Parts: sequence; C-alpha cells; structure tokens
Amino acid sequence: MQVQVGFHQEEAPSNSPFHSDPDAQGELRFQGALSLGVLRKGVLGPVTAVVRRRDRLLPRHLKETHDMTIFYGASDGTAIGCTPFGNGSPLLLVHGASVDSTFWLPVVPALANAHRVLSMDRRGRGDSGDHPEYEIEKEFSDLAGLIDSIGEPVDVVGHSFGALCALEAALLTRNVRRIVAYEPPLPGAFPYWPEALRNEMLPLLAVGKNEEALCSFLSILMRVAPEDIAQMRALPEWPRRVALADTIPRELEALVNVKFDMSRLRNVTCPTTFLVGGASPQFQMEIASAYKSALRKAEVRILEGQGHLAGGAAPDLVVAEIRRSLA
Repeated sequence: MQVQVGFHQEEAPSNSPFHSDPDAQGELRFQGALSLGVLRKGVLGPVTAVVRRRDRLLPRHLKETHDMTIFYGASDGTAIGCTPFGNGSPLLLVHGASVDSTFWLPVVPALANAHRVLSMDRRGRGDSGDHPEYEIEKEFSDLAGLIDSIGEPVDVVGHSFGALCALEAALLTRNVRRIVAYEPPLPGAFPYWPEALRNEMLPLLAVGKNEEALCSFLSILMRVAPEDIAQMRALPEWPRRVALADTIPRELEALVNVKFDMSRLRNVTCPTTFLVGGASPQFQMEIASAYKSALRKAEVRILEGQGHLAGGAAPDLVVAEIRRSLA
C-alpha cells in the first residue's frame, strides 16, 4: 500500500486534514497542496505523519512550508520521527551522540535547495520515542526501515555514531544510493568507554549534573579543547545537548560490546565517502582508512582545518563536500 503525503502551511487545528491513527495500519488521510513525496508501509512498520508548529531557526520559506514530522513505526513499537525540508531526491541526515536532528540545522537550508532533506531523530531524542531496553542493532534497523519506507533510493549522510548507523543500515536494505560518513566510530578499534570517562560521567548523571557529564564526554573522549567547549555552551542548542547527556553512556557501552565483523562491509554495494577533519586526532583518519579498505567502493576526503564538528563550524564547506560526494 502506498500513501501520498501532502502539506499546507496552517497550524493543525482539531479538524486538521492530517490524521495520525495508530489503528489505521499505515493509512494516512489528508488534503494538501505541496507534495512531500511518496511513502509506503515499511518492512518493519507503518509510516504516519502529523503537522506541528516548530521553531527551527530556519529561513522563512523552509520554516513555513515544512512544519511537519513523519513518524516511522519501528519493529518494537518505537516511533521514529523525521522532519522533511525542501524538494528533490531524498537525502536522509543521521546525527551522532549527545544531539538530535537540530544538529543539522546549519546545513539544511543549502541541502534543501536540491534535495528532499529528511532529518531524523534517532531513538531516545527529539520527536522520536524510546524503548526501555536499548540495543544498538535497533538503531540500524530503525534507519533501514525508514529508508525502505521512502519508496525510492535514498542518499544518507551520517555524522559520528549516525555514520556507523548508516553503514550498518546499508547491510539491511538495498535502497541506499550513496553514503557520506563523517568520522564514524569503529567498534573495537578505540576505547570509546574508558574507565576514566565512565567513573566521571556516571556519578554526575546519577545526581542530575548533565552539563558536567556532557563536558566530561567532550573533553575526555572527543578531545574538545576547553575554549571550544566554552563556545559550545554559548550556543542556543546547548541546553538540548545537556538534556540528552544521559543517552551517551548506552551508546558508548554498545560500541564496546557489539560484535563487529569488518568483513561484512564488503556487502555494502553503494559508493561511500568518508569525511575526516584535518584538525581531528590521527585515529579518525586511521579509522576512515580502515573502513575504506573494507568497502568495495569508498574514498576518504579531508576537510582541512576542521575537527569533529565541522557542520557547525564550516557549514558551507560540509555542504560542498556532501554535494560533491553525491554527484
């Protein structure tokens, strides 16, 4: 079954033309002028949509014409939220740890000029729900199921943990056209949950000191300089990162415990570009090179002068690299 999703600008009243009915088995009734695209019932669950008002810090034309969230129903019943922007071929953005889909706001306007950008909230944050039992494999199947629900080949851009999810999702679906992976972690190659960080973060989170815990994560694991952390704390999205600090340990622990067989990546058939910041620690280049050797069609490109968070520091550069990689 296929459903066509449209949209109009008005704030959704009680008699909104959009209806999200959990008993409708993926059916969506609507009236709308602007076509988002064709979505279909996914392999793992149905797709529904709702309209909601947002303050997305976006240009007026994007904010007023794409005030909608798509929800994908994962296999365990978790609702995975995804916000669309622009028109064109589908481009799915997958964020990393300690953030939500708003991480991509600096690059969304430019990308939405040529793509139907779908900015996903991974489980446990933003518009997405969560599940009491966390399993990293669910992150992979969430992404693969969402991709299959779009109904056509999708380009996927992932940052950090989200880049790993993109690579793993490409093993679960043939509907990934190309992948751009910015500094993905490599399970087993690096101590992602070191004792020093664990002993510092967990007690802080236990007493609600999320901000201190987040700063520990950034300084100890991500090696962000104190002056850069100070700049991050002044940004409007900082409170969102603080609120999400308690999702960090489960993801780092999963990176340590997951059984990861690099040879499986030979089955990823889509072209993949690995982006690495020229100012990032050397291990990021070593990881990207290891991934490149494992995949059939892969390249590594360096963003000179940039670190792990280039999307915010140099959005024009990141957009240019994404466009080049997807051409």
